[in-house]
Amino acid sequence: MLPSQLFATSDHYTGPGYESALQKQLASHASGIFTQKPHDIKVDLLDATTSDASLPCLNKEGVTNISEGWASLARCRCHEFVDTSSMARYLYDDRSKNYSTRVISIWQQHSWTPLNVSQDMLMLIMTYHKVAIEFLHVIYFFSRKFLEVEEAYSGAMWKAYRNNILEIAYLFKYPEQNQYPEEDGDPWSIRQTGVYHQLDTKAMKNIWIIIHPKKDAAARMQLDNCLKSPSESIEISRHPFLVHILLISTYVDNWRWYMAYYEEKLLILVRLMQ
Repeated sequence: MLPSQLFATSDHYTGPGYESALQKQLASHASGIFTQKPHDIKVDLLDATTSDASLPCLNKEGVTNISEGWASLARCRCHEFVDTSSMARYLYDDRSKNYSTRVISIWQQHSWTPLNVSQDMLMLIMTYHKVAIEFLHVIYFFSRKFLEVEEAYSGAMWKAYRNNILEIAYLFKYPEQNQYPEEDGDPWSIRQTGVYHQLDTKAMKNIWIIIHPKKDAAARMQLDNCLKSPSESIEISRHPFLVHILLISTYVDNWRWYMAYYEEKLLILVRLMQ
């Protein structure tokens, strides 16, 4: 099925047909995308709350006491959910609505296994946050794999702007060193990260759904640390597109060492053939 056919209902993603269309698409791919083991379900949600109401001003030397001035203006709440009901209780609690940046982290046990989220939990995440159905085009790249296919493809780029809501979704791939020694196989693997960003330009709230190839992915750890820092959390709240830079820049330098490794291998083969 072509993407244009797959997402034919996307213009009505907040209407009555949205949930039924989403449920149908998720169900048709459930076996390859979602873990079938309840004890593997783990989804992290991080809410960062900031306030610009009384940000400390710079003194004449352009210096301010960040630790004292910002500590009371930014706070971070971290939660791990292992079932849909506990996540639903949190999301529908009025106290959870006070955030400037929300990051939902989903990951795989390793890069060829299904996601550590259930179909019902992803359905809740997408419907509650009114995530456009086009994001499924990114999620489908995380289906269970048995062969190294589509290793070079980075795409599924999509964006839309409706009623003060900007949505961006994309997939990017990159090389990363694995735990295997060179004598046992290829020391490099191609990984992928899926990104969804929703920016409410009126309320200035940001929602991120990020799919990582493993729980301790470098980009996930860096982003979590930034949002737990009062000064950096406020900077991200003011300039949310910095998160895109952080995610991509975490891995882009790996291409240099990946190419250098295979260039050396290729040069050795060329010399042997001469």
